[in-house]
Amino acid sequence: MKKLLIGVAVIVVLAVGYYLLPGGAKKEDLVVTPTVKTEEGTPKDTSATTTDSSNKPVVVSPDSNGTVSVKMVLPALVALTDSGFSPSSTTIKKGDTVLFINKSSKKMWVASDPHPAHNGYSGTTLSEHCPDTAGVAFDQCSEDNAYSFTFEKVGTWGFHNHGTGDSGVIIVQ
Repeated sequence: MKKLLIGVAVIVVLAVGYYLLPGGAKKEDLVVTPTVKTEEGTPKDTSATTTDSSNKPVVVSPDSNGTVSVKMVLPALVALTDSGFSPSSTTIKKGDTVLFINKSSKKMWVASDPHPAHNGYSGTTLSEHCPDTAGVAFDQCSEDNAYSFTFEKVGTWGFHNHGTGDSGVIIVQ
């Protein structure tokens, strides 16, 4: 089971790296289906948790030969570049995760519109939700080079890079 999880993690890291390269894959190209042979003597009830194409958890178990196929869909990706967010508008399904990465020379702090309250998604202000221990506020709450958020509310959610004026929209259907 340990080797299965390590193998899946390596494949995900490689796929994300490929995606981040200029001219890399599109999101729809990043459905990863590694096949792993379990070790001899592995208990029959071995299973792994992953997500399906809707980012919903699914459990997969080895077949009678001990082979496990795991299908994983990577999060939607929005990059902060020196020109702003790319793409500036992203459409996802409810429950999907968006990964924001900094590929610019700027500092990145992704936050829900409007600035400076950051209350457009959660209805709470910056001072009320940072730190966001419940994971319900669309706000990075501090500068970092990567931030991910899972959108559980349908709607159109504006966001900005705190302090630079760069902005974008996440449309959740």
